Amino acid sequence: MDTPSIPSFTLYGEVQDFPDLLHLENISERAAGLDWTIDIHRHANLAQLLWVASGEGEMLLDGDRRDFGGNTLVFMPPNIPHGYFFRGGTEGSVVTIPVQFLGQAIFEESALNRILYAPRVLKTDTRIELLMTDIRREYHNDYAFRSDALMLSVAQILLWILRHPDLARDERPLSGYQMLYARFQTLLEDQFKTNKSVSDFASELGVTPTHLNRACKSVTGASVSSLIRDRSIHEAKRLLAYTALTVAEVGYELGYLDPAYFTRVFRMATGQTPKAFRARVQS
Repeated sequence: MDTPSIPSFTLYGEVQDFPDLLHLENISERAAGLDWTIDIHRHANLAQLLWVASGEGEMLLDGDRRDFGGNTLVFMPPNIPHGYFFRGGTEGSVVTIPVQFLGQAIFEESALNRILYAPRVLKTDTRIELLMTDIRREYHNDYAFRSDALMLSVAQILLWILRHPDLARDERPLSGYQMLYARFQTLLEDQFKTNKSVSDFASELGVTPTHLNRACKSVTGASVSSLIRDRSIHEAKRLLAYTALTVAEVGYELGYLDPAYFTRVFRMATGQTPKAFRARVQS
């Protein structure tokens, strides 16, 4: 299937600034107003954990149809076309995670690569229910070490998926482009604050900029330069929303030595200045 032709939604079609570590919503809150139907779409650079606590439905997964019932966990990696038809009254949660933060939850690159490129539909046990309850409690409160607690709960769910006995039977080998993109993603997460160019990243990976760009577009639909910019802007949003750093200090933190240039880049990417973004989020 030609994934670039599939609508790419941020959060079920909503345009969100998404400065938080993750986003949480109820299935019923999102789907009830849409006649319990989520049309086929994909998420660029976002992964999702959809937990069906009770109810049932059918999902469209990259061209295939699959039934699901209660006590089901769906892991949906970025860029996989999918849609849902829920029976009315279905309850559960959807956790949406920027893909770069999965690298903070999975500590070995091989494990991240293993989970990142294939959807999983697995029957759950009480552990997943408890972890989802922990995520909901931390998400809706401002406890100390909130981000750490959220990421630890996500990490435990991903570890549960990696250890699931059904995982080996559903394993898909990574393509050359997926392997290169995974290496780039790891490198970007380590060095996105250095303001490196596409050529710099390609050189470190031992490929040409053209080849790296081709791989990233094949996997995500986005160019290398946009992925670098988006990672930097996402971090800028988090710093503006949750720290007392000045706009200039946020820019310096991300490798922008000229505050005016940082403001121009931020405004081009988001449609608003850093100050306006901070004021709107804090209000």
